[in-house]
Amino acid sequence: YDNTIFIYTSDHGDSLYHHSLYEKHCMFEMAAKVPLIIRYPKALPQGKRSSALVSLLDVPPTLLALTGQTVPEMWNGISLLEAFNGKNSPDRIVFSEFYEAHNGSYQLFPHAKNLPMRMARYQNYKYVYTHGFIEQLYDLKNDPDELNNLALTEPQANRAPLDKLRLATLNDWKVDERPLFEVKTKRRGARVEFAWQPLAEVGEYILYRSATADPLQATEVGRTTANQLTDTAATAGTSYYW
Repeated sequence: YDNTIFIYTSDHGDSLYHHSLYEKHCMFEMAAKVPLIIRYPKALPQGKRSSALVSLLDVPPTLLALTGQTVPEMWNGISLLEAFNGKNSPDRIVFSEFYEAHNGSYQLFPHAKNLPMRMARYQNYKYVYTHGFIEQLYDLKNDPDELNNLALTEPQANRAPLDKLRLATLNDWKVDERPLFEVKTKRRGARVEFAWQPLAEVGEYILYRSATADPLQATEVGRTTANQLTDTAATAGTSYYW
């Protein structure tokens, strides 16, 4: 009993008519949040509670860390040992994804909409991107019932977290209805020119630049409704991610 790692958790929650919904099919807390209890007296303190943002992807790395194994670098999850010790990163973002929200799953859009969605939790914020539908941003500290969608009611006042979480959520997320498109670049000293074939379904293009592959380190270069944009602030001879 004392040498066994016990983990109690579950699949997704159930809305139980919260927001007039049932089952999952959404990213509200009732459906997205699940229990996670880990017991291992040999290495973990008893009765310790943590409010850190964690994911079920963290369970396998935690098991490896508790048993003295090496966690593969390609794994997306992290060991929760630091969270148990109160050293969790306040800047961490965790994701939840519901891809197969289509084929008439929503009676509101039968046989009409493919609505894959992805959610990002960061500090007090929750951002939800639903392909082909409105985006959502909630401040769970001041709005725990998720009734005020800041992306609709106060988008300018919440521009910074909205842009940050949108970029982090869409980064490297492949959706069939959102195909990648080719962008041609041309460097002229410190100027980098970008051009692409316009997409009929796109209303605005946003260009970001980062010195690292981390999307949270990126800064916005500019926005346009045309099919070209120039970065005039890039340092000549420096490698970037755009």
